[in-house]
Amino acid sequence: MNKKFWKNCVVIAFILVFGLLSSILEMYGNAPELVKTADRPTQNITLPTEVVKMIDERWECVDEEEVINGALSITARYLTFSKHNNLQKGEANCVGYAQLCAAIMNELFRRNKLYDCSAKPVVGYATFYRLNLCRILERFAPKKWKNFFKNHDFVEFRIDNTPSHYYDPTIYDLMNCHCETVAR
Repeated sequence: MNKKFWKNCVVIAFILVFGLLSSILEMYGNAPELVKTADRPTQNITLPTEVVKMIDERWECVDEEEVINGALSITARYLTFSKHNNLQKGEANCVGYAQLCAAIMNELFRRNKLYDCSAKPVVGYATFYRLNLCRILERFAPKKWKNFFKNHDFVEFRIDNTPSHYYDPTIYDLMNCHCETVAR
């Protein structure tokens, strides 16, 4: 068998093992940690009609935590993972997941008059026991996927005068893992 085949096998095995471990360890409080490196330039995205309908069904939220959980759930229900972003068709990579989830959060904050709250997409990486998962995946990925694993996008949530919280809608959807990190 050729070298490319084995590299692909290693990447797939790593993703499967990571998904299994993260689900198990999340039960014990050891989900992946998110590290922000930069802000993602914000784009005004138009929420797809189907997403607006989902928001209309559950827009009344008691507090910020309900808004966050609702936005993660709506994002996961609407999107499927894809190499390229096409939000109107419900396809996205981590960039699209973060953009859509942040837009949903901000819409829910607005509707619930939580004006001191905001969300935005950011760039960074995920760590697992201090291992930078993006670097590992980038190193073992086939050449055409190297840029894809260079970094990772997720959502930064803020309430005025409190530390940021980071949420990963992609990990939430793909691995059924509630990945939250409080900024240091």
